[in-house]
Amino acid sequence: MKSLPGFALLSATMLLGLCACDALDQAPLGTLPAPASALAPENSRISVQLLAPTAVTSARWQVAISAHYQPLEPGAPGTQVTSTRFGNCQASSGRRVDLIPSFSRCERTVERSVERDLPPQQVSLAGERSLNLDFDPLLDDGGARFRIAALYLKLLPCDAGCESIHLEVPLSCYAEDRTREILAGDMQLLYTPGAHQEPATSDCALKKGHWPGWATREVVQARIRGHFGGEQHHAPHDLLDRFNAIPTQAGGWRWNPIAGINTFQDFCPAGEGGYDNSAFTAQLSAAQGWPHAPDVEFMVYSTSAGEVCAIWLDGSQPENDLVSRVRYFYEFANGHLVQVRTDEPDNLERTWRYVDDQPMEYIHKQDPDSIAGEATIRYWHRLAAEEWPALMDYAPDLEAFAAQQAFAQQLLDLYQAQKSRP
Repeated sequence: MKSLPGFALLSATMLLGLCACDALDQAPLGTLPAPASALAPENSRISVQLLAPTAVTSARWQVAISAHYQPLEPGAPGTQVTSTRFGNCQASSGRRVDLIPSFSRCERTVERSVERDLPPQQVSLAGERSLNLDFDPLLDDGGARFRIAALYLKLLPCDAGCESIHLEVPLSCYAEDRTREILAGDMQLLYTPGAHQEPATSDCALKKGHWPGWATREVVQARIRGHFGGEQHHAPHDLLDRFNAIPTQAGGWRWNPIAGINTFQDFCPAGEGGYDNSAFTAQLSAAQGWPHAPDVEFMVYSTSAGEVCAIWLDGSQPENDLVSRVRYFYEFANGHLVQVRTDEPDNLERTWRYVDDQPMEYIHKQDPDSIAGEATIRYWHRLAAEEWPALMDYAPDLEAFAAQQAFAQQLLDLYQAQKSRP
């Protein structure tokens, strides 16, 4: 599938995690992956597959990986380090108060961790866009034993000229808190233990989670349905547009081209000059496609080069003795409509999204005024509907997509006419 025109997809340049290992952050990216090799029985493996479209195969990637270990038995001999210095002398609040200068030193004991860089021979090619990272899940250091806690990956997924990925991969050795597979931003991670694991690491795997850029297949799968709320499950705060890929019935992942879209800043970059904005008022009619009161305020955002990124409409809807505010947000990339969002009476919010001028996603969300009421969502995502037709059981009015595109073009023409007036 081609990418959205002018839309910067959540690609390998996305910052997925903050690396806690300063040494790795400064590490040179000159290590190329080794040819594929068998997993040593005493090691474990994390396979990393880049799901984002890229023309550069993993054979040309540059990587640096560090393994982070914590004590297997906290407090055991060799797992702590003690220092005596002025900086250890802190007040109970954590802030040092020196009314009278003191030259005393304070002793402090903390748990130590161990970090090891993975040698090049333990980073191997696993496919066109994937790597295998092999590591020892348990090691001895200073007379104590330490168990794997996380891997830190620094990856440049091109020859040169692209930003590097920094990915923190936390692990857990508790059976209820681990999973074999994780969707980490635009990557799929798989954990494979070696044939000969010690009891202390037999339950280790990827840490379960549901935070931005880190989710299990089950979390994403739960968003593949046409209706939420009411007699269905509660309405989630995030739908498939928060995830970079969609699970397939065959057990794989399908790249999601609208992941991470929020407002026009996500796909119509301003450049160094920032956005220019202008405001004016105009009248719109039902014949044009505007179903509310005719007097409308326009706010237009464009780049310094003149490209229109957004036209936001602010109007009203009279109903009996009440007048409700309505807002419509039309957002573009390279002159093509990418997204329409609305804020309408009765707490109704609707969203239309397009890829290559074709319908891709529709969200119809209504949140009742009652505190006891529950939000309801009608939802459609084209790729999810293709993969899971029985689950994605809501079909939107596709003619409404075309109508929004036609109306958006009228708004662009109206703005150009407004600009040309003396």
